[in-house]
Amino acid sequence: MLFFFGTGTSLIGNYQLEGVACVNCGTRNAVTLTIYSSYLHVFWIPLIPLGKNSVSQCAHCQQVLKTAQMPPAYREQAQALQHGARTPITNYLALSIVGVLFVGILVVGALGSRKPAGSRQLARSAAATPATAAPADTPTEADPAANEALLAAPQVADLYVMRNPDRRYSIMRVARVVPDTVYLQTSTYRPKSLADVSAQADSVQRGLNTFLVPMPRTNVKALNNTKLLTVLRK
Repeated sequence: MLFFFGTGTSLIGNYQLEGVACVNCGTRNAVTLTIYSSYLHVFWIPLIPLGKNSVSQCAHCQQVLKTAQMPPAYREQAQALQHGARTPITNYLALSIVGVLFVGILVVGALGSRKPAGSRQLARSAAATPATAAPADTPTEADPAANEALLAAPQVADLYVMRNPDRRYSIMRVARVVPDTVYLQTSTYRPKSLADVSAQADSVQRGLNTFLVPMPRTNVKALNNTKLLTVLRK
């Protein structure tokens, strides 16, 4: 593969030499200093700066002098201006590209070294973490002894919660109580646990149907014969 090397120049700036008379025609303040930067390029992409140089030119007589040809009156200001001039950043273009690629390789390598935990590591982590006991389904469900007194003296807002074969719960709310009848409201909210009945009171309330289902008081007491019923009272 062929590599094309060479040198090039880029302009840094033009500066007037103050208080200097042209050594050729004597015109004062007519000499301009042009400073440029030289660089080595590869495939015409600047690689390394090689230094700064300057030439002077008189605007009146057009005399051009290189640094080595300048008289002391020129050279003192020329050296100060040349020293303060900044080398264009484009002269480091190839080095900048190489630097970015190198940093990118380091970043990709660092990220690649952070491998996700394997199945064995996950298993060890799971074994090391103490198992958290599942929260108890409170209040305790299907307690006939606790239900008996509540069913014998129903109150408005009591909740009769029945567990269904699909492991969800159906809810009936006591809406009205008269001497021989209890009027119930069913709810479309069907939670997955008893804890949700207490925690999601708003959902229970929003799911209540407007129509009332009458139930004789004797039938209400008979509900205690099933182990699937839980009565909740605030």
